[in-house]
Amino acid sequence: MARGPVAMLWAGPVAVAIDALFLPALVAVCAREIVTGGQWANLKVLGGVAILAGANIGFHAEVLLTGASDLAARAAVAGYVLLITIIGGRIIPSFTRNWLAAAGASRFPVPFNRNDGAAILAGLLALACWVVAPDGWPTAAAALAGAVAVFWRLSRWRGAATLRNPLLVVLHTAFGFVGLGFLAIAAAANGWLPAAAAMHVLMVGGIGGMMLAVMTRATRGHTGRPLAASRWTVASYACLFGAALARPVADLLGNPVFLDLAGGLWIIAFLLFLAEHAPMLLFDRRPRRVS
Repeated sequence: MARGPVAMLWAGPVAVAIDALFLPALVAVCAREIVTGGQWANLKVLGGVAILAGANIGFHAEVLLTGASDLAARAAVAGYVLLITIIGGRIIPSFTRNWLAAAGASRFPVPFNRNDGAAILAGLLALACWVVAPDGWPTAAAALAGAVAVFWRLSRWRGAATLRNPLLVVLHTAFGFVGLGFLAIAAAANGWLPAAAAMHVLMVGGIGGMMLAVMTRATRGHTGRPLAASRWTVASYACLFGAALARPVADLLGNPVFLDLAGGLWIIAFLLFLAEHAPMLLFDRRPRRVS
C-alpha cells in the first residue's frame, strides 16, 4: 500500500486524496485498538493524531483556496506539541523515577494526576488561540498561561537530579523548550518576535528535541545497549538545542549568520545521530533492555 508522502511524488487529485486519507486511516486503526483493548486513557493521544490528520487535510484545502498554508502549519505543530505534553508528561517522570530508584534516591517525581490534566488543557487552549488568531493580547495571555503550566509540570519531575544522565536531561530540556515555545508565541503575538521564529522554537527545540531524545534512548534500549549517552550523543543534543536558539537570535540581532548557524547545527545534530545509531540498528543487535 502506497503511503501519502510517496504518492505526493506524482501531482494530481489522486496523490492529494491518498496523502489526505493516510492519517484518518491511521486514526481509525488506532481507535479500533483502543476500543478493543479498553484502553480509554489513550483516547487523548488519539486526539493529537486526529489534529494532525485534520491539519494535513486542511493543508491541501488551504493551498488550493489561498495558495498558502499558514493555519494548517500551525495546526500541525499544535498537534505534535499536544502529543508531547501528553506522552512526554508520562514518560519523563516515569523514566526519571526508575533511574532515581536505581540510584537509591528517596524523593521521586510527582506521577501524572488531575493537575497534569488541567495543565494540558491550559496548553491546549494556548495552542488553539495561536492556531486561530496568532496575533493579539488574548493569544499572548493564553500562551503565557501555557508556559507557566509547562514549567510548573517540569518543576515536579526532579529534572535537576538527573544531571549525571544526559538521556534524561535531554527529555526534560526538550519539554522545557515547549514552555519556551509558548513564551515565544506570546512575544510574537505582541509583535516582539517574528511568527516564524516562535514556530521554530517549538518545532526544533520542543518537537525535534523530543524526537531525538526518544530515538536515542529507544535505539539503545531496543538493541540491548546500556542506557547511557556517549559524547557524540551529547554533542548531537547540544547542536539541536543550539539550532533552536540560533533562529530567534538571528531575528533579534538582525544577523543572518545565526540563521545559517541554525540550519547547520540542525543538520549536524542528525548526522551525528545517524552516524552513531544507524550501525546499532542495522548490525550487532543484542537482547532488548527494559527502559
